[in-house]
Amino acid sequence: MRSRPPYPSEQPDILARSLEPVFERGDPAEIRRALKHVARAHGVSVLARETGLTREAIYKALGDQGNPTLDTLSRLLDALELRLSVRAAHVQDALAHECAAAEPEIERRSSPRCRPGRTLEVQQPGEDG
Repeated sequence: MRSRPPYPSEQPDILARSLEPVFERGDPAEIRRALKHVARAHGVSVLARETGLTREAIYKALGDQGNPTLDTLSRLLDALELRLSVRAAHVQDALAHECAAAEPEIERRSSPRCRPGRTLEVQQPGEDG
């Protein structure tokens, strides 16, 4: 039985929300730093037991000169109860372009701001809502 509240690294939904923007930016060094921080918060020894990797292998993979293999990344994410997913980059780019091109006088029904993952719905002048 747990006598302390869980760390954020033990709550996969919170962890996923914090890592998602890092993975979105796609900078390998930033991803390694973020995963290293998570690994330390979770406990590198615990991750080693859960992944079957050695502590040294985890530190090396997530270190400044590290280059984790897909296998290592998969094992780490699995131990943290996370999954890697892929989506088309051009969908994100198209949405950003559409948001930038939206005219100020057009009423945005879905949100006052255009954010990733949301569809920009607009009401054209003269349309009934």
